[in-house]
Amino acid sequence: MESEQMKRFNWLMSIILVLSILLSPVSQMFGNHVYADTQEPQLEDSPKGYITISVEKFTLGQGYIKDPIKVPFYEGDNGAKLVTDLLGEKNYDYRSTGSIENSFYLSAVKDPESLGEIETIPQYILDMAGGISPNSDEWLGEFDFSWTSGWKYGVNREFLGRGLSEYKPQDGDVMRVQFTVYGLGADLANDADKDGLTAKIAEINSSDNKEELLEKPGVFQAYNYAYKLLVDMESKQGDIDKALQDLTMALEAPEELGEAK
Repeated sequence: MESEQMKRFNWLMSIILVLSILLSPVSQMFGNHVYADTQEPQLEDSPKGYITISVEKFTLGQGYIKDPIKVPFYEGDNGAKLVTDLLGEKNYDYRSTGSIENSFYLSAVKDPESLGEIETIPQYILDMAGGISPNSDEWLGEFDFSWTSGWKYGVNREFLGRGLSEYKPQDGDVMRVQFTVYGLGADLANDADKDGLTAKIAEINSSDNKEELLEKPGVFQAYNYAYKLLVDMESKQGDIDKALQDLTMALEAPEELGEAK
């Protein structure tokens, strides 16, 4: 009799054990709220770094199309994506033989200010070219003004000689997209090293408290003077270096010291 009761007891315990094993994943799933339609969305990937970027037409004497700013880049980004994101849809054109992912060549940027004859082209470029044709539309691009004009880009003072899609950004890079009027970039050769000053201006332009920074004593004047030197193709290196030093000092000066002056 006792043996029969023991058998029933063991059988009952076996059933309970099996049920607990089978039901435990279900209870854990429901207890942790693991549903297909209620999972929390994944957070966006963090930036891999930041670069300074600008789009310039200094060779026309017209300054920037896009002022210097600092932009984040993410895994898989290339130069073409960063530039086209900055310019915005319908504001750029590129050769049909390439794409943002491969062999991208920036052929034109929408820019109504460059239409017609430009009287602000630096004299040294006019002397080099021996003659300049007017731009016939509101796009600034290859073959405008001369058959050797177009867009080039440099990273950390070096023209890389390959398409923008082949450039892989690195944290701290300074990328300047520049229009050349004549000589496939020959008119850019004597431009001073402006990367440091460009990066400093980009820091201010991209700051959440830009207005407060410009209100600091001496910063607004140093900032405007730096811009004036940056857009001038004939600025001297010594002036560029001094402008960077002055702007940095003004930004870092204690408020009390600035007010005392």
